Amino acid sequence: MKKVLVIEDSQTFNQMLTQTIQDMTSFEVVQAYSYAEAEVILSSQATEFFCAIIDINLPDATDGEAVDLVIQYSNIAPIVFTGQLSASLREDFVQKRIADYVLKDGGHNLNYIVSLIQRLYNNGNIKVLVVDDSRTARNQLRRLLETQRFQVLMASSGSEAMEQIEKHQDIRIALLDCFMDEMDGFQLTTKIRQRFGKDHLVIIGMSSQGGHAITARFIKSGANDFLLKPFQPEEFNCRLNQNAEFMEQFHALKAVNHQKNQLLGMAAHDIRGPLGIISNAADMLLKKDLSVERHSSLLNMIARSSNDMLVLLDDLLGVSAIESGKVAIDKSPVDLAALLREQTEFHRISAEKKSMELLELIPAEAIVEVDGKRIKQVIDNLINNAVKYSPLQSKITITLKNQENNWLISVCDQGPGITADDVPKLFQSFERLSSIATGGEPSSGLGLSICKRMVDAHKGVISYKDNKGGGSCFSVCLPA
Repeated sequence: MKKVLVIEDSQTFNQMLTQTIQDMTSFEVVQAYSYAEAEVILSSQATEFFCAIIDINLPDATDGEAVDLVIQYSNIAPIVFTGQLSASLREDFVQKRIADYVLKDGGHNLNYIVSLIQRLYNNGNIKVLVVDDSRTARNQLRRLLETQRFQVLMASSGSEAMEQIEKHQDIRIALLDCFMDEMDGFQLTTKIRQRFGKDHLVIIGMSSQGGHAITARFIKSGANDFLLKPFQPEEFNCRLNQNAEFMEQFHALKAVNHQKNQLLGMAAHDIRGPLGIISNAADMLLKKDLSVERHSSLLNMIARSSNDMLVLLDDLLGVSAIESGKVAIDKSPVDLAALLREQTEFHRISAEKKSMELLELIPAEAIVEVDGKRIKQVIDNLINNAVKYSPLQSKITITLKNQENNWLISVCDQGPGITADDVPKLFQSFERLSSIATGGEPSSGLGLSICKRMVDAHKGVISYKDNKGGGSCFSVCLPA
């Protein structure tokens, strides 16, 4: 359910909004230019949408009927786009189940809408606990939260809240009323903080009395934020969404830090081996009288180990450059068939050392608009992996064919294949698979990740499937 419905009668504005959403997100946009079109679309596809952007004045619905149409579907969060806003119209929006409203007063609002629909989509995976001893207050908060697509849990007391938190440890936001019987909001905040830190759960205190003194006390008890009742729905929505975003950004930074530690640990581990070989070989060359053969053997050892380190460093720098956006894709007409034959020939020497046979099923010519340098990296990595992990005296088949106006490159081997546990790890950075190289070659765990990024940049698809008869088959599909 990643579809957005845009209901807007201005063809120019509808196209501009649609293009902005598609350029900045992964959501699919369905366009409607009238109430009648929207009605037909929703009658058959309503369950596929999570959000709708609605022009309040349409030629066949001048009084906001399109908003009422969308509100009938509880799974769709309505965002109203309006050219004017009066006090009565704003009050009408508040009374209805409207996620937000946006004025048509500049291009900057397009970016706001994109961030808003991304926020609404993400909210669908966030659990919020409402703790208040007033059933009316709980129901009002539930309505506001569900309008923002949060998953809502409720508790009428502090003890019930702790039960919910223990039962649902994926709760990410807790809204706590201050004055409750048995256990007040301050005590409950302290108790939650003894169990979960701010990196796990956001606490927002609420009260209809006490003002700034209550705010300070809540924050000192461990709350992240405070809302004074009665609050405006817009204020409530902004504060909740900001806190949800804070939690996401915190975990994103935590993940990046973890990835950095993985990178440093992996680099230190992988560089230590070849560097130790180089150091030992150099010591022997400096300290001993050696035969010509032994002298040559040590120099070859140093050369091979140096090359292994360069391969690892190139992979690390490749991922860093891609993720920082420094790698540009420069397309030009390239003979993909010639490129594939060239790389196959390059790896034939390594294959022959393992008594492997490289088979080519490649047409005479295949001119495609690609970045030759980047696609060469992809092909090199796939053939290299096949040679690296295939058993001795096996066959590797490299294929290129035109399929449904796409060019399909396949590299299929007769190796051990990919285990079911390893398949989800494919194309992920820093993931080491259980497969062991037949010649003891090193692996950075980055090659397939780099391949995926390069192929994605070409609007292509890289995939894996088990090879018939055993082994692995990696394919790259590029638009012709």
